[in-house]
Amino acid sequence: MGMLKLKHSLINALRGIRDLLKTQQNFAVEVVVAVLVLAAAYLLHLRTIEKVAIVILIVFVLTAEGANSVLENILDGFSKNFSPKFRMAKDMLAGVVLIAVLGSIIVGFLIFWPYIRALLAPGV
Repeated sequence: MGMLKLKHSLINALRGIRDLLKTQQNFAVEVVVAVLVLAAAYLLHLRTIEKVAIVILIVFVLTAEGANSVLENILDGFSKNFSPKFRMAKDMLAGVVLIAVLGSIIVGFLIFWPYIRALLAPGV
């Protein structure tokens, strides 16, 4: 792959991320939450493996949300008319995103709780 083609691919990908941030409220909220979680991980001095787990979960949630948005746009492009199959596909992928988010919250709680507990009850 030539450098020019690689450059155009990168520009297209960055434009896609910009479009996600501008048009998809859930994606934008998840990015803000991700930044806050990463800041907390840094401030609480989490272990490297814990930070890695958090980054993997953030990437997983944002990827799932992005894929959900892509599918919605594709299906809406085919037809604005109600289709039970389209609705089901959209709902299923939204469910996948919800599973990713809930799983990430659970893992985040398991990682952060000992640090938060130590802040709330120093010396215990």
